[in-house]
Amino acid sequence: MAEPEVSKGKAAGPSTWMGERAMAATIIGFHTMTHVYARGFLVILPSIKTQMGLTFALTGFIDTVRWLTSGLTSIIVGFYVDMFQHRRGLFLGLSVVMMGVGYYLVGMALSYRLILATLVFAHIGSALWHPPALGLLSQRFPSRRGLVIALHRSTGSLGDFGGPLMVGALLAYFTWRSVLQGMLPIAI
Repeated sequence: MAEPEVSKGKAAGPSTWMGERAMAATIIGFHTMTHVYARGFLVILPSIKTQMGLTFALTGFIDTVRWLTSGLTSIIVGFYVDMFQHRRGLFLGLSVVMMGVGYYLVGMALSYRLILATLVFAHIGSALWHPPALGLLSQRFPSRRGLVIALHRSTGSLGDFGGPLMVGALLAYFTWRSVLQGMLPIAI
């Protein structure tokens, strides 16, 4: 029978093993939500384009800003997560709250520039997720690192798949603004 994996300095008791599994399940499960936001937003973009009278280039720039923000933030966050490993839970919580509040603010933004600014905030939150989540999973499950990272990635794919479907269904009944604002309680 395989012994439970635990990080250094912890007793290998059943409650510790269950706590580690619950932590992994929470991180892996919440990863779905980060991708629901990211991919669901693509379904909202045409509505923003139409309502605000944007050109295709300006609409495309909205998505460019999101991904540039994520890429740059990930590098910076990776550095700080390594420095403050004992605060990874804080990084993860902050990530989800920033995404939820950021997209809520996008739903309230009345100008193109405000949409860009609030998307920067939301995608800083999105970029906060991966470095602490993957670092924590890798450290806590060294002999199952491939499995937990694969599960983490798979739940991201589930969000990539489900986000556009969910948002598309919601847009049949609600405005794009109310969809973004209505997702805040889920994130919180």
